[in-house]
Amino acid sequence: MTIIELLQFGVQEDLRNNLGRIVRYKLKRHDTLPEDEYGAAKSIILKMLRDGQWVLGDDILAAVKQSYYDRRIRELRDEDGWEIETGWLENVQGKKRPAYRLKSHKRRKGIKRPGTSTEDRAFVLKRDNYTCQLCGADLHDGENNPQIDHKVPLLRDGPSEVENYQAICSNCNVVKRGICKKCTLPTCDNCYLAYPEKGANNLLVSLTEVENEYLSKLAEKYGLTRVETLRRLITRSLNH
Repeated sequence: MTIIELLQFGVQEDLRNNLGRIVRYKLKRHDTLPEDEYGAAKSIILKMLRDGQWVLGDDILAAVKQSYYDRRIRELRDEDGWEIETGWLENVQGKKRPAYRLKSHKRRKGIKRPGTSTEDRAFVLKRDNYTCQLCGADLHDGENNPQIDHKVPLLRDGPSEVENYQAICSNCNVVKRGICKKCTLPTCDNCYLAYPEKGANNLLVSLTEVENEYLSKLAEKYGLTRVETLRRLITRSLNH
């Protein structure tokens, strides 16, 4: 990526005033990355990061064609020992998006991240009364495909501890994951998806295809967003 491209993508705002301080990350002749020891996705990610420059997560997603590319990056960093830094960059639309760079070609000893244990899963489900903490769906006897979610996501280095776990249904898990990937809040401290008790007036709703289509048509008819349309419908109901 050229300096002009770096400026266009908003990488390091001080480049505009400190162009002379740019240090290119160069490989030593003997310093190579063993992409061949990994599967296709991890190999592609390492090749994209090998020059030490910031790379937008959106570009990595387009290259590896895996919606969970961030998991592969965490595995490379935490389990395989690559020093991959996470940050935020502006894309061409001016929106801040997750970005990554390889700080060093020296591998440290990785630590395998344990999955949620059977004991922790049972404890969290019981503690949360077998209820989705975001939408209230019943999770008894496997209903609604119970998930043990990281309140502060792994993408933001949330710990794999019961204090950071919550029971949610699979629908809410998918929606929350998508929102978290696009989130630009500095922390999760005031996010109702991480701490539902802080968002009593917020509601995460998973619509059926029919409901979604109907709501979208109403929103288009009114010239409003779907959220604004829902509020209009509720207000009308309260006034009748």
